[in-house]
Amino acid sequence: MEWVTCQNVQNETWRRLLEFANTELTYELIESIHGAATTSSKKQNYKKQASQVRSAILQAKEYFQAASLSSLNTSPNHLYYGMTSLNTATMLTLGNGDKSLDRLRLDKRNQSHGLIFTNGCSETASKTGLEILKTTHIEVAENGFFRNWYETLPKKGNIYGLTETIGSNGSYKSFNSIGHYKTDTFSEISGGKSSILGIIENIPDISTELYRFGKDIAFSRASISFIKDETRKTQKYQWLIHAAGNKDSLDAIREAFEFKGSDINTASETISENEKSGSISIAYYDGMEFNFPISRMDMNNQSYIYAAHSGLHEIVEAFGAGFAFSMLARYYPDIWVSCLESHGKAAKLIEHIIGVLILKYPILALSMISGKDTTISTHRPYWHQA
Repeated sequence: MEWVTCQNVQNETWRRLLEFANTELTYELIESIHGAATTSSKKQNYKKQASQVRSAILQAKEYFQAASLSSLNTSPNHLYYGMTSLNTATMLTLGNGDKSLDRLRLDKRNQSHGLIFTNGCSETASKTGLEILKTTHIEVAENGFFRNWYETLPKKGNIYGLTETIGSNGSYKSFNSIGHYKTDTFSEISGGKSSILGIIENIPDISTELYRFGKDIAFSRASISFIKDETRKTQKYQWLIHAAGNKDSLDAIREAFEFKGSDINTASETISENEKSGSISIAYYDGMEFNFPISRMDMNNQSYIYAAHSGLHEIVEAFGAGFAFSMLARYYPDIWVSCLESHGKAAKLIEHIIGVLILKYPILALSMISGKDTTISTHRPYWHQA
């Protein structure tokens, strides 16, 4: 993972994204992904896609600026189009020539959002609890923009933790991938239907607020590490689970650890008296295979561990929420504005979610486009050694 320390996270994110408005840099990136252009036609195709990426990035910047300056009455519309522009840039970079905009326009099946929206909430119900989030759904269509973008995303995601190597001359700490999770194929999610409430529960910046408003999610703040002691010839995974919501959540997290055969004997755990916190340690040997819960980082660089996983990248879940809010704001303005003006639970949660997406989505997109998971923070890495 690349850790970038800066004074202004939003400015630094867009400074890096706007590097892809330079067609020469984007051309080089496309070559690094898809191989050198060995023919004139391939070179022209790369140049064309780099030019299309430039257009998408420039539009995305303006859409996100508009979202930041608009009230919640209309900001979801600007946000969604900004997300779509960033996704377009991702698709053009990671995809082959079949994903170029001019090629996609030849097939009418590509001229839809690729997501189907349904609203089951009335104006009155929108003011009550989290009803508008429970009864608004999105379904994955067989064709359209969503499919073309989704199929270019990586087939697996990284799980990060603090890594420490201890040697005779001291120790070295960093923050690296300590495992992977497989993402669902498009055929596995096609036709699937989710409520807004369901699709956002694994986004850490949102999970904490969801839980505060009564949504029961089996997750917890956690410190995750992999320690390799070269002097003692030992290797160890460790999870410090800081504050699960309740005993059931902690138990669900514990049950997400799965071992083959006798490897379960390599694990040890301690549970606090309140049964909300604990630690799990696993003595690891090279070649050992086991499953453990996914973790994600919020914008404050705090890791959260989840008992369940949707099989999606975080950016996909975020995009689904942005699409749903945009559809509500555009086509159900009476219900949307009524919900916001109620200042109820849903309105407060929506306000928080929109704010998170405006700030975090560009970072998620930057990680996808560059092919390098990126953290942009106002402070140095917490493992930094002076």
